[in-house]
Amino acid sequence: MEIGSIYDIDIKDLFKERKKEVLFPFEKKAKYKNKKFFNTGRSAIEYLLKYQLDFKPNDIILVPNFTCSSIIEAIERAKIKYIYYNISSSFNIDMKDLKNKLCDNVKAIFFINYFGSTQSKEIIEELVKLKEKYIIIEDNTQALFTSDENKIGIGDYIVASIRKWLPIPDGAILCSEHTIKDESIDNGYNEYMVKYILAQLMKNEYLKYGKQNKEKYLELVKQSIDSLFSDYTIRKMTDISLKLMENQNFEDIAKKRKENYKFLYENLEEIEPIEIPFKPNIKIVPFGFVILTKYRDELNKYCIENDVYCNIHWKGCANELSDRIITIPCDQRYTKKDMEYIADLLKSFFRRKK
Repeated sequence: MEIGSIYDIDIKDLFKERKKEVLFPFEKKAKYKNKKFFNTGRSAIEYLLKYQLDFKPNDIILVPNFTCSSIIEAIERAKIKYIYYNISSSFNIDMKDLKNKLCDNVKAIFFINYFGSTQSKEIIEELVKLKEKYIIIEDNTQALFTSDENKIGIGDYIVASIRKWLPIPDGAILCSEHTIKDESIDNGYNEYMVKYILAQLMKNEYLKYGKQNKEKYLELVKQSIDSLFSDYTIRKMTDISLKLMENQNFEDIAKKRKENYKFLYENLEEIEPIEIPFKPNIKIVPFGFVILTKYRDELNKYCIENDVYCNIHWKGCANELSDRIITIPCDQRYTKKDMEYIADLLKSFFRRKK
């Protein structure tokens, strides 16, 4: 058994015919009719900043202080100045702090919908007002399947990594109400993609039979990630990933994630000392089961020892949330039995902390 880590790919899926084009919830708003696919979210962001938006040398983009280093790296590669604004412990934009940083040189505001959730109604209304003067870039990487029409899809541009939700080796999207420039970019078949899809195929065999040496595919994962962070070329999403994506059942994915999240919430909400920042919500499709705890690093080690591989967002960033947050897998790959295992595991860990 293994819960978490990379998505595996069943080689049978590569024989399927491509279905008709699929749409993510935010694409269903008529204004987002223009789109372009990339290999990674960072490529989509860098392309947007470098080729689509006309930044002058002194222009500034405001970005949240709880964010992925890849976003900052993309901004830096586009040679754009940035200023951090604060994100609260409830994952909402500190609008007072953001507004205090709206100097004359600010051209754009980058915001994130965290972990499947959205910004509050009041903050969304404030952002819509700011669209009159500033370019609003909305990152839906963690809210790819969330379908709250009043809160998702308010940006001039939307970026999202797709590969973090589906069994595909690469993929990200840039959507806009504006025409997206068609600059020539490289294809996605680089060293990272080839090694990563091989690792995904090997993991599938390992999960099926458990006889293969797990370290073999894990070494390929490491090599592929090393390659990913040594090749910053802006690339297209591969045809293989597009095909695999179009054969996914988005409705089933959303349903399963909601069910798994609800189960974990109902079984863990009374545990101390953890904080669960997001309640189950019919409109929210969770990125993972997020908890905050001062025992984060100990818990992560304990989970790994018991074959549950969690995500930590994001070590070393400017926000104090990065010291306490851990994201437990609850995605579409897993059954109620898997969620029972995770719930029992966490209960066992925190019993020792009383």
